Amino acid sequence: MASKPLTARQKRILYYLQEYIDTKRYPPSIREIAEAVDASSTSVVFYNLDRLAQRGLIDVVPNIARGIRLKGKVVE
Repeated sequence: MASKPLTARQKRILYYLQEYIDTKRYPPSIREIAEAVDASSTSVVFYNLDRLAQRGLIDVVPNIARGIRLKGKVVE
C-alpha cells in the first residue's frame, strides 16, 4: 500500500523547519511554526509533526523545547 502524499501544510512545515534550522542553527518553537504556516493552534502543528515523524522525515524529542530534528535535507 503506497503512503499518502504529504499535505500542503506538512510540506510548508517541513520547508519552514529546513529554512529555520539552516539560518539559525537550532529548530523553531511550536508557536513559531504555527505562526509561519498559519496554523489555527499548536495542536495542529503537533498533529502534523507527528505525521512527519511517522513517515521518518523528522525526529521529535518529547519534553524538550525545540526538540525537532530533520533526518535529512528537504528537497524541493
